[in-house]
Amino acid sequence: MSESKRAKKNRWQAHTRVEMVFLDWQREGKSIYATEEGIKLSSGDFHSGTTFPGVLFLTQEQYEELHRAWSSGARPCFWLHPSKEEP
Repeated sequence: MSESKRAKKNRWQAHTRVEMVFLDWQREGKSIYATEEGIKLSSGDFHSGTTFPGVLFLTQEQYEELHRAWSSGARPCFWLHPSKEEP
């Protein structure tokens, strides 16, 4: 069975609550924090260190991999994109 078929078959068997910690405003992989736009964007709730509650929906395999990494002290970092399901 291909990786994508297995992922679809096993989808969302597990979930884990997370705290998403805001890191930075970036464009094309580079920080815009020190720019006029970055300063304006960072003047609200979206500034370094602000936390937001979230839930990751994972396959059982992803859940186990993530928790093994957390146990070792590793922390994942994500890019945030609007969901394709967003109206």
